[in-house]
Amino acid sequence: MNPQFSPNGRKTVAFGGARTDRVWTMRADDSHKRKLTRGTTGGLQVHPQWSPNGKKIAYERIPKRGPAILRVMRGNGSHKHSVAPARV
Repeated sequence: MNPQFSPNGRKTVAFGGARTDRVWTMRADDSHKRKLTRGTTGGLQVHPQWSPNGKKIAYERIPKRGPAILRVMRGNGSHKHSVAPARV
């Protein structure tokens, strides 16, 4: 896991899990862990980052085949949507 602190410093967002394919949030003290994404078949969900106002999280979805996709969701994991192909 590579946690990134929210702008107010109260929470972190990170990716990790059995196959390093899920995005999680937790309090800064490592309590209240919450899985925001499910594992993908043959792909990864990585590099989550908070928006400057702390209301949204952007992350990269890397399918087994095809280009990576930039996705955005609310900080609670709802309203996930693709924004654009990710550029590396």
